[in-house]
Amino acid sequence: LALALLNQPQILICDETTASLDKENASKIISILEELKNNTALVCITHDLNLVNSLADEILMLEKNSSNLYSLDEFLRYYNA
Repeated sequence: LALALLNQPQILICDETTASLDKENASKIISILEELKNNTALVCITHDLNLVNSLADEILMLEKNSSNLYSLDEFLRYYNA
């Protein structure tokens, strides 16, 4: 992640960025991504609902043979997250 941020990218793709991290370090990564969110387009692939709740404006949910686009509020209501 640090190497990716050196060039101040316009788009950052994160794949399971907080996976295998303890709660403290996952929170630090989420805080860094929250700061980047204003100037960088973030595309995050994750199972971490804390990350989704902190960063997402829209969620593309891929399930079996379908895909659905949700606003954060719609997603949280639909999945009771």
